[in-house]
Amino acid sequence: MNPRDFIDYYLIEMKEKKNPNYSHFDITDLMKTMLDMFRASNSSTSNIIRWFLVYMSRFQEIQERIQKEIDKVVPRDSLPTLEHKNKLTYLDATINEVQRHSSMFHSGIVRCATKDVRFEGFDIPKELC
Repeated sequence: MNPRDFIDYYLIEMKEKKNPNYSHFDITDLMKTMLDMFRASNSSTSNIIRWFLVYMSRFQEIQERIQKEIDKVVPRDSLPTLEHKNKLTYLDATINEVQRHSSMFHSGIVRCATKDVRFEGFDIPKELC
């Protein structure tokens, strides 16, 4: 078997029950877990969108650069698709930065540069947050 994701691993564990009299791996618990994951992602997604809009209203030069990138990559008569994702690098980086900076949970990731760094052609000065 070649598991692809959380659900596959869960189903494998259900199938290979070590103790048939006791297991947390049943269809009811799977459904509860999936509902919990859906609720958590729904809440965090709306919060990230809200923060993205706040940052875009605050940093209009970034908003303009994203708009230029979208105009350049996505034809006027169509909507963005996953095919465009790899070409929308500035938008992708901005979304990742909004997620990192507005996270409600401490992820253990440093939010400020601890030393001067050059990364993929960009200079990141020490203590930039």
